[in-house]
Amino acid sequence: MKKIMITLLCAVFLFGCAAGKSEDVYEMPRSEYYSMGGDYAADGDSSYSVVQHKTQANDSMSVEEEKLVYRSSIVLETKDYGSLTKELEEIMKQYEAITQSMRESGGSGRTFRLTVRVPAKHFDEFIQSLRDSSGSIIDISTNVDNITRQYNNNEIRIEALETQHARLLQLLAQASSLSDVIQIEARLSEVETEITQLKSYKNSMDADVAYSTIDLTIREVQTYSETSFLQKLLNACSGSRSNFLRNAEKLIIWVIYRLPQLIILAVAFVLLRKPVTNLISRIFSKEKKTVMTVKENNNNG
Repeated sequence: MKKIMITLLCAVFLFGCAAGKSEDVYEMPRSEYYSMGGDYAADGDSSYSVVQHKTQANDSMSVEEEKLVYRSSIVLETKDYGSLTKELEEIMKQYEAITQSMRESGGSGRTFRLTVRVPAKHFDEFIQSLRDSSGSIIDISTNVDNITRQYNNNEIRIEALETQHARLLQLLAQASSLSDVIQIEARLSEVETEITQLKSYKNSMDADVAYSTIDLTIREVQTYSETSFLQKLLNACSGSRSNFLRNAEKLIIWVIYRLPQLIILAVAFVLLRKPVTNLISRIFSKEKKTVMTVKENNNNG
């Protein structure tokens, strides 16, 4: 028993040491270093080698920081076109939705197509309100895109370029020749342009995360379309699909973060199961013998 406990303690200690030394490092590609001619050539590697340590950021990343983009496509049929469009206006006001684009076509059966941006926190409620409306949903699909990796890579690139930009300004202040000034300013212009583009991309991703997109089609009909049992089942399930995917992602992330502890617990269970079982059996055996002895004494008495 002592050997088993010593083995477990050693395993925990070695794992802690290995985890403490692990480090995820981002290094700016060699092709992106800025190498200056003349007196600044010697500083090419040391000045622009940007090493970004991300271990702390990754370890502290919580499930709430995941960058998830929700998009849904919904088709509604209605016999009362005017009433349903008014209901839609009220629903959009209630959940602070924004119309991104819209198109209405007339004729015997009018069709209203619009793309709506809804705050992500109201995404499920907005769809449920459409379900509860006077229209009939004949088709609905939902997609969830996790852009966390792209978002983090974009942040790292911005930080690397901003570091490079600061160093270029220092070199510009130290430049003693016109040719060096021209080269530094040219590179400064390139870096500033790229930073602007990357920040614009970041803003776009932030908007996609903050506001979910819903492509909505409303059709005016005289008779509702027959919906197959399979389509009804899919429509019923799609309402909770986004919640299911969100919870599944949380579970996967939790398992990944807790995997080392789970492995240690599994090893401990395998190693200790037999000794513990034997110990419990001996305890119950002793108690049983004690009970039998007491009964015999009582009978003899």
